[in-house]
Amino acid sequence: MSDDARDLERLEQENQALRKRIADLESGRSAPEEESTSSWKLIVHEAPVCIAKVALDKRFLSSNKEFQVFLGYTEEELCLKTISEITHPEDTGIGMAEIMAVVKGEIKTSRVTKRYVRKDGGIVWGEVSINVIRNESGQPMYLLAFILDVSERRKVEEMTRLSAERMKALLHLNQLTSATLQEIADFALEEAVRLTRSSLGYLAFLSEDESVLTMHSWSRSAMAECAIIDKPIVYPVASTGLWGEAVRQRRPVLTNDYAAANPLKKGCPEGHVLMTRHMNVPVFDGNRIVIVAGVGNKSEDYGDEDVQQLTLLMEGMWLLLERKRAEDAVRTLNAELEHRVLERTLELEASTKELEAFSYSVSHDLRAPLRTIDGFSLALLEDCADGIDDDGKDYLRRIRAATQRMGLLIDDMLRLSRISRAEMVIEKVNLSELAWSVVHDLEKTQPGRRVRIEIAKGLEDRADPKLMRIALENLLGNAWKFTGRRAEAAIEFGATTDEGKRTYFVRDNGAGFDMAYVDKLFTPFQRLHSMQEYPGTGIGLGTVARILHRHGGEVWAEGQVDHGATFHFRLQR
Repeated sequence: MSDDARDLERLEQENQALRKRIADLESGRSAPEEESTSSWKLIVHEAPVCIAKVALDKRFLSSNKEFQVFLGYTEEELCLKTISEITHPEDTGIGMAEIMAVVKGEIKTSRVTKRYVRKDGGIVWGEVSINVIRNESGQPMYLLAFILDVSERRKVEEMTRLSAERMKALLHLNQLTSATLQEIADFALEEAVRLTRSSLGYLAFLSEDESVLTMHSWSRSAMAECAIIDKPIVYPVASTGLWGEAVRQRRPVLTNDYAAANPLKKGCPEGHVLMTRHMNVPVFDGNRIVIVAGVGNKSEDYGDEDVQQLTLLMEGMWLLLERKRAEDAVRTLNAELEHRVLERTLELEASTKELEAFSYSVSHDLRAPLRTIDGFSLALLEDCADGIDDDGKDYLRRIRAATQRMGLLIDDMLRLSRISRAEMVIEKVNLSELAWSVVHDLEKTQPGRRVRIEIAKGLEDRADPKLMRIALENLLGNAWKFTGRRAEAAIEFGATTDEGKRTYFVRDNGAGFDMAYVDKLFTPFQRLHSMQEYPGTGIGLGTVARILHRHGGEVWAEGQVDHGATFHFRLQR
């Protein structure tokens, strides 16, 4: 239950108790002789409800203490007043017909709710019950009025109603997604005027340095009443009068007697709307004032509830404007990005075609001369061996080894190129089975070699199976190669989980590497060991990194010279 609902419930309970007290008093009214008793006078005087004795011409004859406190008059002052003189001008007609009906005996009791004007000018609400007191012959003598002070209840009800109206206005504001800035500002201002029960309003935006106010919107009523022909739009804050105080004081400013002398005022230009009351509030974005909104000429004094209504509505409007600016910026950025993406796509397509052409050239144009070099070198070794000394034979063997190595480099380059361009098919992959398959192939290359292999069971993930096999071939192949000089070689493939993230690893007890050069490991053609120590092209780990990056993952390594290495990877960052 909301605070407003609880307040209403509490007030209603109090009013029910007071109504019971009134009913108790009313039950003895038909016996006028009781009025002369001291107990009756004491009950009336000390009753927690307002009681007044009113002549048939609606003049007050007497009243109790509660009624005098309610209106701020003494009993003598009230006896000089009529019902109409203490009633709010807009409510003077309320209940008059019912009173006449009571006097005529057409109805027993008149019950209405209306506003009264206190001696100090304040407005209070009363729930009025009026009965007629008759003499023994049934002729009306005077009226007896019982009045409950329901000002707080009405205030809570009004605040609840206005809050609901404000929420409707804010909801409507948020639906103005295609409206212009001017349309949004005009709507918010008209709603602010209505919710604060004002007669006019205005809205101005403040410059970033808070030095200049730019008038953006006047309420329709203000425009209708204002006779200034050339209304200024820009106002330096330093030259503004009372309405600039919201900026200077950085808080709401209420002026409920605009005609009174005030050193903060700087006068109004000729033709300006006549002001009786005025309120304006600053709207903040962080520590900066961005909007000054004002309303004026409410029939009653402005209060905290009006400040709340105006501030919340204008803050809602500002949030909407900021959201629209952000959306417009995003739309503009998206349009620019789409254009850039189109340009980059065209460039990428051109580059891809060039790369395909280059790959074709590498595959065909370079392989042919390499095969020629290797073939003639072999022919010289086989057919002309008798005419070539040992140095010449060694030179030819080196030529053949270099051409074969060049062929391997071409193969690896093409494979890396294909991996970068290959379409991925993501599905559930059993990495444990994939790793065992790779290990079995490695064992076939060296049947007599003894290596302790440990592969964790049931390692499954979503990946491209073809690419993951290539990645494991390189990682496990490296482990197999670099443990080649170990009498008791060990290779392990497993996984760890930390905060829901699974990390796979390939660990070996081989040659290891110096961590000072770890950044070179995954760069194509970068090697940390000589060809004489461990053959290879230096493409393998670069291929692994490319595969994992295409999966949205990553790879990194840890090692120590002559103490093995561990390669970690994730399929998703």
